[in-house]
Amino acid sequence: MDRVCRRLAGELALIAAAIALQSVHGVTSYDAGFMYVDVVGVPAVIATLLLGMRGGVRVAAATALGIYLLDGSGLVGALLKLAATMSTIVALRCATARWTFVLAALSAFLVAGGASLTFRVLGAAALYVGLAAVALPLVAGVALAVGAPDRRAAQASIPRSSARLLLVPLLAAIMLRGTLMIAGDLFFAVPVFFHESVVDAMRAYPPATIFLWNGVQAVIDAVAGWVLAGALQSRV
Repeated sequence: MDRVCRRLAGELALIAAAIALQSVHGVTSYDAGFMYVDVVGVPAVIATLLLGMRGGVRVAAATALGIYLLDGSGLVGALLKLAATMSTIVALRCATARWTFVLAALSAFLVAGGASLTFRVLGAAALYVGLAAVALPLVAGVALAVGAPDRRAAQASIPRSSARLLLVPLLAAIMLRGTLMIAGDLFFAVPVFFHESVVDAMRAYPPATIFLWNGVQAVIDAVAGWVLAGALQSRV
């Protein structure tokens, strides 16, 4: 019972941290010149590594709710942040070298003109590809949370013995998040929420730029979450 209470307290503390970080987002975010880097997604990564997918999903959902209520980006910001964060935590829990290689090939295709080709081939139907790209990490995260008992959550989740063991999950997080957000942003979010055409969206936000933004943020979330989870592991 004491362990259950500590895990519950830990999850509530991470939810509170996520909401607090969002409430002072303007102070905690960093202007890197080409993008704003924030740490709002880090509590969800910590929860995933320490408490399992159920805890990670709950903290990620609470983070999205905080964005919806506290940030000017509203629903679109909350939805995209949730999808991006879920992409990161799914990759950290499930990455293998094989599917990281497949994701790398898909990312290279989209960045090197594949996004434009996809739109030319599919036309208006590309909207459903974008919608699927946003929905996929949400469905995968919930499915993993339902299917995997949390009592095995921390097994091999935090490779404290060597940072090299983080390499494949980190690369997978970069590739999965970048790939899904290229499609999610260009084919779904921008046309639906901002009423811009996909062609105009690609001119304003080239696929390589979207991949870069999400790749950098995936590194920040994953590395910071891994380091802090390792430091907190004995307390949960």
